[in-house]
Amino acid sequence: MSAAALAKALGWPTETLINFEYGRRPLYLDRLEVIAQALNVSPLALLVADADTADTVALLATDAELAGEVRFFLSALSAEPQPLGDENDTSSPQLG
Repeated sequence: MSAAALAKALGWPTETLINFEYGRRPLYLDRLEVIAQALNVSPLALLVADADTADTVALLATDAELAGEVRFFLSALSAEPQPLGDENDTSSPQLG
């Protein structure tokens, strides 16, 4: 969607939207939410520059189950690795 089309959908002057885009005017959260709503995306998706990351953020923002699975996976990755067992411990089978 072009800036002109988005500005028209929002009922704002095109220059206002362009000023937000180029940082010439501060973009407050309430305006960001209105823009995101007009684009049918999560406001979070507008805060990242990479399109693939924005798509991922938007998907996670709308799918609570998937977001939970990702959180679980990330916490598992950051957890301390657990040792397989003490070499002198004969109570558990050893690999290899």
